[in-house]
Amino acid sequence: MSRARPVVPGEVVLVTRRAHRRRFSFVPEKKVRQVFGYALATAAAKHGVLIHCIMVMSNHYHGVVTDVRGVLPDFLRDFHKEVTCGLNALRGEWGGLWGSEQTSVVRLLSGDDVLDAMVYALVNPVKAGLVESYRDWPGLHSSPASCARAPVAFARPEKYFDARGGRPDEVRLTITVPASFSHLSRSAFADLLTRRVAEAEADLQRRLANEGRRFLGLDRVRRTKRHSQPTSWEKRRGINPTLACRDTEARCLQLAADKLWQDAYTAALTSWRQGDRDTLFPAHTWKMARLHGARTAPPLSARAA
Repeated sequence: MSRARPVVPGEVVLVTRRAHRRRFSFVPEKKVRQVFGYALATAAAKHGVLIHCIMVMSNHYHGVVTDVRGVLPDFLRDFHKEVTCGLNALRGEWGGLWGSEQTSVVRLLSGDDVLDAMVYALVNPVKAGLVESYRDWPGLHSSPASCARAPVAFARPEKYFDARGGRPDEVRLTITVPASFSHLSRSAFADLLTRRVAEAEADLQRRLANEGRRFLGLDRVRRTKRHSQPTSWEKRRGINPTLACRDTEARCLQLAADKLWQDAYTAALTSWRQGDRDTLFPAHTWKMARLHGARTAPPLSARAA
């Protein structure tokens, strides 16, 4: 069973999800980019989620987004479903596409943490030893300059995205500047992110060179079979972070608050299972409130008001 977590309006998060068994289900090609782009733009517009960056690798993706309305589970449900149905329809396949583990959602507490997460996402192909720069990656990805450019248009993919279902012929994906950098112009933020990405890429390039390793290259990436999977062993049941914060004191305070939230949620759930339908769940409880009509405490800001 997935662990309960608060869903807070306005939070900026790093979202990561992998394909089933780490298979290379998203090997970069035009149709995969089109499905991902159309599904992402559609889900973001429907749920009011702001996209700050996206990087789709061969068997997983990273995205940094702001959940403006506090509806992240709805956004992820629709996005992941549309990608699954869209790719299955194009390929004439059935079944699940994503791994069974819970989608990783890491809250980003400060502007520095948001910037770090965006850099991490964008340099992922370099860190994986696939290409020398994110610019060379053929999969769907934003760039540092995306927030200063016009939205990217994605035509409706064939098969599953049928026009008879009321789907538009074209949708536009807008990449936005995170609110913590609203004091900068879009071009200034793009310059800042460009510098940070270049520094990270240079560091990764030096590291691979020192280890005597070479980049895989685009030809070998494109020849990857989508039903294959990495041969490397992966440690399971390790630490699954739920927040990222450079500031030690702020991180400890947030972890303590999270522990209190989990304790309150567990106590309320126990009471609910014992038949108490008037029990009060902590603020920002999602599933119990949405699916079962459970009562929730007001947010702290609302109590103060």
